[in-house]
Amino acid sequence: EGSSGGSYLPDDITQLEHLTRSNVHAMEDITGYSRDGTKTPTAMEKTLREKGAHWGQHVLEGAVSWVLVFIYILVTVLSGYPLCIGIAKTAGLYPVSPEATLVTEILLLLDALIYVFSPQWCCLLLRLVQGRPLLHRMT
Repeated sequence: EGSSGGSYLPDDITQLEHLTRSNVHAMEDITGYSRDGTKTPTAMEKTLREKGAHWGQHVLEGAVSWVLVFIYILVTVLSGYPLCIGIAKTAGLYPVSPEATLVTEILLLLDALIYVFSPQWCCLLLRLVQGRPLLHRMT
């Protein structure tokens, strides 16, 4: 046993030295920087960055969707124009006459459904914009 607490054969030490040198080259290939800090783009680095950007979109999808839903609800509630009622008001069809409460209830139901399912719709919209599979692992 040596100072390292283990016993090594000469072949073991040779292999460890080889792995140490190979590790430096592998890290240069992965990071795209040489050991002296010079940027040297590699195919491996480019591939890893592309995969990382794609994975980042997937990981951030929930948070971005939440923010989009928050903005949608904030704008529609504060403006007093939820989507369906807003369209009806703009078209001059709302408020309806007092005897047409069924139309008002249907418009309110449609707006409520939009609010309930807006997180899923925001995820679909994000995936469409980002060019990702639309129905992959919808939660």
